[in-house]
This record gives sequence, structure tokens and C-alpha cells, in this order.
Amino acid sequence: MNLGPLLGLRLQTPRLELRLPTEGEVDDLYEAAARGIHRPEVMPFGVAWTDSLEREGFHEFHRATLASWEPGSWNLNLVTFLDGVPIGSQGLRRRNAARELGTGSWIEKAQQGRGFGLEQRAAVVELASAASPRWP
Repeated sequence: MNLGPLLGLRLQTPRLELRLPTEGEVDDLYEAAARGIHRPEVMPFGVAWTDSLEREGFHEFHRATLASWEPGSWNLNLVTFLDGVPIGSQGLRRRNAARELGTGSWIEKAQQGRGFGLEQRAAVVELASAASPRWP
């Protein structure tokens, strides 16, 4: 599948930009995750990926989501940028050609409590709403 249109996708909010990252930006995003996302005694994710965070696996996850893109089953992991710096990730996924979408997100701990999570999720929900009649 031609992923060219995805590479040009940019979602703008009043304070944030969401888009696919370059390899270097994935490394910067890894550093944001490594600084911390949640308290160690709490696991907010269904998969405990933060317990075994390692750089190459983090990069591979981002590469694999694009490599496995199919029209009826995909995962779009956009990186959230604040003033050009990655501070988190906002995913939008579709499975098994269903007309149902899901989201998942995180914001580095130092940036939490400022409404960025809500802002990034609203951006992908708006994208999904606008594109829903045309979802591949």
C-alpha cells in the first residue's frame, strides 16, 4: 500500500501538532517515554510496555505499525509535538475491517495535567469523524 498520504498527514490543535515521526523523532519520543509516563506502582496500559522500555524495541514498534498497514486493519501512531518537541503519542486504530475505531495515548509525565491528552485525542476523533464515510 502507498503510505505517502499518511506521511503528509498533519493534525493541528491550538497548541499541538500530531504527525508521523522521522526516525530521529522516534528517538526523541523514546527519551520522553524514558523520562516517565506514570508512577511505577500504577500500570495504566493493557500491555505493560513501560516496564521493559528499550530503545530498539520502541523503534521497531513504530516501524512495524506502518509496515503492517492494511486497508481494513491498521494502527496510526501519531507523535504529539509541543513547540516542535515530541511529548507523547496518540494512536488511532481500526481492526478487522470493522467500522469501529479505537484510540490509545500517552503524554510524558512532565507535560501531564495541562490538557494535552484531551487535546490530542480530540484531534484524532475529529479526523475519524471527518473521514468516517471514506475510511478504507
